[in-house]
Amino acid sequence: MSFGHVLDQWENRKRGSSIREDERAADPVRASQEAWLAKNGTVSAADREAMAEQRAHGGRCKRELDALPYDGRLDLHGMTGEQAEDALSGFFQRARSRGWRKVLVIHGKGIHSTSQPVLARVLAAFLTRCRHAGRSGKAAASDGGSGATWVLVKD
Repeated sequence: MSFGHVLDQWENRKRGSSIREDERAADPVRASQEAWLAKNGTVSAADREAMAEQRAHGGRCKRELDALPYDGRLDLHGMTGEQAEDALSGFFQRARSRGWRKVLVIHGKGIHSTSQPVLARVLAAFLTRCRHAGRSGKAAASDGGSGATWVLVKD
């Protein structure tokens, strides 16, 4: 099939004419694609969005993660970076030993810091190193919003 023939077919489709049955039967790739679509259908935009959300959250959708209750909380307010590191280490060890699945770490928004928020940076660095810290995210506004982070605890 020449490029000119393909272009003609494309133009005919755009104008609303359909491919003749004998042309469809002559194209085995198209025939197999149409058979697959007839059997399986297509995915709606809403379904594609839901599947992408599940992949992004390790198979769990965001609503499911948000609905998990907090098994424990740690408030880092008033701590230095070093004190926060020690508190986080002990907290995650306890969380793992107690079988907790989701915890909340309150680090504050850093409004009293002279430069950038110290405790939020300490927490972010800790979570990248801690083998027991899984997926994390910003807490709901009612739980502290950008001043708190939820974390899934891994075994």
